[in-house]
Amino acid sequence: MRYAILTIFVAGAFLTCGLDQAIAQTYTWNGGGADSNWSTSGNWSSPPPVGGSSSTAIVLNGTTRTTTNQDLGNPFLLNSLALNTDGSATSGFVITGGQLQFTGAGANITVNTNGPSQPGNPLVIRSALDISSNALSISLPSASGDINNPYEALLSGALTGTGTITQNGSAIGSNFVLAGHNSAFAGTYTVTGTSTLVIGANDALNRQSIVNLNSSLGGLTTLTLTSTLAGTSNTAYSLAIGSLSGTSGGSSLALGDATNFSTLLTGFNNDSNDIYAGTISMSGSGSHFGKVGTGTQTLSASSTNTQGSISVRDGSLILSGSGNLGSTSTSPVNSLSISIYSGASSTPAELRTVTGTSTNSRIQNNAAINIGGGLFHINASGLGTSATGYVEIVGGLTLLSGQSTIQVDASTNSGAGLQFSSYSAGTNEGTVFFKGNSLGSSPVSVAGTSNITFSTSPTLVGGGGSSGQTNISILPSGFGSSTGSGTTPDSLVTIGANGVRPLTSAEYLTSFSSGSTLTDNVSLSGSVPTLNAATTINALLLPTSVTLNVTSVPLTITSGVLLNTSSSSSISSSGTLLFGASGTSTAYITVTNTLNIGLPITASNLSKSGAGNLILNNSVSLGSNPYVAVNAGTLTLGGSASFSSSGTLTYQVSAPATLDATAVGLNLTSNQILQGNGSVLGTVTVGNGGIIAPSALGGPSSSLASPGTLSTGTLTLLGGGSYVWYVGSETGGLYTSNKITGTTLNINSTSANPFIIKLTTLAASNSLGAIYDFDPTVINTWTLSSFTTVNGFAVNKFSIDTSNFQNSLAGGSFSISLANSNQNLVLTFTPAPEQGFLVICGFALLGISLAVRSNRRQSSLQGAARAFRRLK
Repeated sequence: MRYAILTIFVAGAFLTCGLDQAIAQTYTWNGGGADSNWSTSGNWSSPPPVGGSSSTAIVLNGTTRTTTNQDLGNPFLLNSLALNTDGSATSGFVITGGQLQFTGAGANITVNTNGPSQPGNPLVIRSALDISSNALSISLPSASGDINNPYEALLSGALTGTGTITQNGSAIGSNFVLAGHNSAFAGTYTVTGTSTLVIGANDALNRQSIVNLNSSLGGLTTLTLTSTLAGTSNTAYSLAIGSLSGTSGGSSLALGDATNFSTLLTGFNNDSNDIYAGTISMSGSGSHFGKVGTGTQTLSASSTNTQGSISVRDGSLILSGSGNLGSTSTSPVNSLSISIYSGASSTPAELRTVTGTSTNSRIQNNAAINIGGGLFHINASGLGTSATGYVEIVGGLTLLSGQSTIQVDASTNSGAGLQFSSYSAGTNEGTVFFKGNSLGSSPVSVAGTSNITFSTSPTLVGGGGSSGQTNISILPSGFGSSTGSGTTPDSLVTIGANGVRPLTSAEYLTSFSSGSTLTDNVSLSGSVPTLNAATTINALLLPTSVTLNVTSVPLTITSGVLLNTSSSSSISSSGTLLFGASGTSTAYITVTNTLNIGLPITASNLSKSGAGNLILNNSVSLGSNPYVAVNAGTLTLGGSASFSSSGTLTYQVSAPATLDATAVGLNLTSNQILQGNGSVLGTVTVGNGGIIAPSALGGPSSSLASPGTLSTGTLTLLGGGSYVWYVGSETGGLYTSNKITGTTLNINSTSANPFIIKLTTLAASNSLGAIYDFDPTVINTWTLSSFTTVNGFAVNKFSIDTSNFQNSLAGGSFSISLANSNQNLVLTFTPAPEQGFLVICGFALLGISLAVRSNRRQSSLQGAARAFRRLK
């Protein structure tokens, strides 16, 4: 074999180019050379493997120079890497240097035996690893089967490519550790046999990567995000992946322990149906499992050790087969919390339990349910005959934001129920639509009957009448369907002997008289009065199109509930509309088609629900620190509409709802906030003291901080205004960073009075905290907004507030610029200059070997130049 080494000095770096005329063969390391370089011939039983190829096999044997430097290529092509084939090694091998690119059929890494004198690390790969488009198998046999055996192999270099990796082991202790920042790998990673994939670094896989735990051959396959192993910097990590699947019998996912908390986010690939049939262990109160993406994730195995929190941020999370989350008991003390968001699409996020022949509970009995525009769905439609019926028992229900849905489907053979421990309407003025076949009409022992009950009954408002009376009390923040299971809210709801139920027709008055003071609920289907004297009713339903005139007097709706199901109705004239006594309650206005209110309104808050359009054409006086919550459908502000309040006024628009301010514009001044992930039509101006804060409105913090995209028409930014920007990952996107979209962005702030970008970091669970994968040594860019036209941009018109950015910047800094043909406003993080200088110096001191086959007739100078450009 003939080979030559050509060394070139380019821009301060020595580049070594190998010219190889050898045929492919096996190269065995013996460490006999004067240094640890792969290019040193004395380290190999034959000349070194310069010019690797798709059939190059590397074998690492021996006990000397076990820390090796791959300096033959970047990348260096090979087909296989084997460790300790002759059993001579007494300690681990370490590979540093240039990238290893596995190529060719049957590519593999094989660890043949553990080092006999230690249970430690037989193979550490610090070089980058590329699996471009082919398949790589990793074989990790374990000699001892000792669970305390730290690991079989560790990769701390970057993992790239879109190929497939199959990891296989034969005993407990057969572990492969991903300990590098490997976010460029977007392929499929399958764990088979008895083997564990250990995540030893945050973001160790790309969010398009596919993880499959395949225990179908009888092994025990595990994905763990908790590492106590040497070579990793922490003990628990967070990971975002494209999809998760796995077979039953031996697959397991381990998130955190009692003191170290991990987060897994899955679903970024939007797959239609990912099925994971393994168990999930969440041993710490701070660990988190999050479902993102518009696809479906099915869990079909029993997971009794489930603490911490679970979020369904989009798409569907389904529990079926043997799938459950947590023990059916109320222990352990650190219980489970589940949040269901409004979703980033027009379809709400869904948590669904599917019950067939089994009547086992699927969710921990004290699991708190927090719902913000999502769907909590108990599907027992496939249940067989049961004398007692099926009841899912959970913890308290809290409304976050948006119009949520709680749905229970009973079967024709059995009843089904959902029992909450308590109910809270929350503080963000969300509402809930209760659905179920024959909802609350009979106990669950009656086939075909659905129940939604509360151990501690919610506070109802009304006259306290008994069943069948028109003064029966109602739940203001809830509504239902007169048929129980209809798709459109058309009824008020109460809490009866069998839980939530829609009011019957006998429980409404059909008309009322001017000057009446009633505690009754009215469904105005009879004569329509003209109100010329102060009038009070408990709640108002408009089932048919009417024009209700209120003349120079107040109409008080004590419960605050106004439900319009007619095609078009109006309430107008010269009177006023009070929600609650003296206007002190939330105005819960639900519209399925069109309702026009021309009267002044007084209420503590305004909560708009229903798919229809509520049109306001007069002033709205609200209480202290109020919300204008557009939970569903459209809230239209007519030319005479205005809002006044004390304290902070928050406009909250939940996807897919719309706030139409075309006629008046939305001017955010001091103590006014626009937040949400819906749409705002018309001109939005963020003035001095005003705040715009896109959000999915489902986070665990009281501010509902969670990344989302808010759509506007024309957005104008003035000096002293603020954009609260939530970010949960260095990789921006739909579920990890905020964004504003629209047609025109006008930047009218000045250098003397700039517009403020307030950076706020979130943990992977969306709780306030540090970004899990932020690296202050690399440049990173996020998109803050995307508009068709951007006017008036200048860097000095912005200031950046990092007081709520909880990661260390290590001397780095943020800047604002335009990108994408000047349509996107972007935020860029730049590391400290001295860190960039050290990186450049490190590359300059690194010898990079380029193996080039002579029959390629490739210029050595051209190859060196390309390598240097890669360093840049």
